[in-house]
Amino acid sequence: MLSCQTIDDFMDAYIAGDLPFFMSLSFKIHIMICSRCRIYMKQYIAALDAVKSNKDQLKLSDQNVSKDMPPELAELILKHIPSAK
Repeated sequence: MLSCQTIDDFMDAYIAGDLPFFMSLSFKIHIMICSRCRIYMKQYIAALDAVKSNKDQLKLSDQNVSKDMPPELAELILKHIPSAK
């Protein structure tokens, strides 16, 4: 079974449908069994949806990301905004 860290590492690929069949199946099984990862995935998808639906209003770029924001979060957000790539 996949670890919670592996779930986190492959979340984007799973959501995009880019995981190989058996990896995707293992991912689904872990999500079904692990309530923490299931909650995390729901929150992750909700955050992505919020960013995507408000991307024009947000106009995020490397120049105006808050210095207080953890760099990993800023990188993740910017990665999902087409205009910021």
